[in-house]
Amino acid sequence: MEFEYRTGSILKQLGIPSEAVTPLAGDASARSFFRVNHSRQEDKLSAVLIVFPEGAGEAPGARYLQMGEGLALAGIPVPKVYQANSRDGYIIVEDCGDELLQDLINRGDPTPLYCQAIDLIIEMQDRVSSVTARLNPPFNEDKFLWELNFFLTHTLIGYYGADPTSADRASFRSFFLSICRESLNQTMVFCHRDFHSRNLMVLSGCLMVIDFQDGRLGPYPYDLVSLIEDPYADLSMDLRDEMKQYYFSQRPSNLKNIFFDDFMRDYDMISIQRLIKAAGTYGYMFEEKGDPGYLAYLPKVFRRVSSILEKYPELMGLKGLFEKHLRFELDSPVLREEKIP
Repeated sequence: MEFEYRTGSILKQLGIPSEAVTPLAGDASARSFFRVNHSRQEDKLSAVLIVFPEGAGEAPGARYLQMGEGLALAGIPVPKVYQANSRDGYIIVEDCGDELLQDLINRGDPTPLYCQAIDLIIEMQDRVSSVTARLNPPFNEDKFLWELNFFLTHTLIGYYGADPTSADRASFRSFFLSICRESLNQTMVFCHRDFHSRNLMVLSGCLMVIDFQDGRLGPYPYDLVSLIEDPYADLSMDLRDEMKQYYFSQRPSNLKNIFFDDFMRDYDMISIQRLIKAAGTYGYMFEEKGDPGYLAYLPKVFRRVSSILEKYPELMGLKGLFEKHLRFELDSPVLREEKIP
């Protein structure tokens, strides 16, 4: 198999023949992933080679290693690191197999695995050190607004071709700003940041956490929302409600003073932000990367955002803006076929 020059150079440096390497899907990541099965490994087990983007420098690899070490010290199951070279931009880690939590949702009752995932959220919130949590800048107003404006640029305007007036842009910003500020008034804890069904591997019945390098301080419902409102999963409302109740009953001691009604509103505000952020990523992957595969998740995102906004009279204007500019029924978006490469 032929590999691009940089990956080929790394394999040559490691003494790994190309026939021992299988490319793996990397979701929306800029990194490349490869399964390596080679006899020079002492344990004779396969491993995963992570190659960071060219020009990224040493920081991404170093941050991955530091974050992984901090999570492991907190008792969070993350892949073991076998070999690393941040300067050359690669890391070799434990192979956690091919089963994602996403793959197992429809194979029997997913409740035990989701309870296990929520237990991991609680453990991260309770045990991860402040040093690890601050390896990346905390969520703040600028970051949240950037993510929400990313949605306007790449999905509302870029993909759907909307042309909002200056007044509508100002209204979007006003609603987004209100949601951001309310969200950032919540208790801040360690957040994985992308804690969803494609970043939880199932190995021998237990969950392994991957893609953790962007962890940071953020609002306490953030990882829970990422898990339960995950567009990649198709969880029933009953299961979502059960899992929210489970988290609330088991929440860390520093969150025990939060009442359930307040928790539910906090959860909803983060859900709006997180889902719109996800929709921005899907539009970006299509507009900038030529990948239409994520567009199928947009209907689920907007159905859920709409149902949340309906609960809050002060946010009905935002629902109206979406319906005005998305120009499709919330359950049946129109794929603009002429833009598919």
